[in-house]
Amino acid sequence: MADQDSRIRIKRSTTTGQVPTVAPSTDHTDGTWDALDVYVGELFLNTVDDRMWVRTDNGIKELCVDCNCVKSATLTLTSAQILALNSTPIAFGITPASGKYIHVLSADAEMDFQTTAYATNGRLNVRTVGATQPQAQWAANFMLFGTVSRRTKASIGSGTGVTDTQIIVDADLEAFVEVGDPTAGDSPVTITVLYLEL
Repeated sequence: MADQDSRIRIKRSTTTGQVPTVAPSTDHTDGTWDALDVYVGELFLNTVDDRMWVRTDNGIKELCVDCNCVKSATLTLTSAQILALNSTPIAFGITPASGKYIHVLSADAEMDFQTTAYATNGRLNVRTVGATQPQAQWAANFMLFGTVSRRTKASIGSGTGVTDTQIIVDADLEAFVEVGDPTAGDSPVTITVLYLEL
């Protein structure tokens, strides 16, 4: 037991539901702190709930311990990329842990409208690289054909046939459009997805 106690251990709780709090002062010896208060840069572990946090300059952020925490990824597409999005899908750059897959929970897209709407093939989607069906899909032409700056949510999931694939192990996500490349258009679009790695 002495060997274990001589090691560095993270501030922790063994009570279900306890989470760290922002300290009321910058001095833990002034009598205002309680057991859940943490400094900027300090870690806090709830050993019963399998959850861990860190306090940053922007508050307390939960870290993923068992890889079932909700994660986010953002992809900004230039107009040149969008005009080739059917022939050249763009990957998000997510590397799931070995043997894990990405399950999209929600997706939204924000367009910064410039001067010209996209035309012809504008159904924006997010799919797993190598899949035949999207995990997130905006209504037909709804997102890219807009003529004002805006943010819209995607529908999640779609029907698949017996030979279709939607979620693939060890694969990134990518943005694409169906059928063919859009024509015209000059507005950048940013896609944000929330997902689980399972």
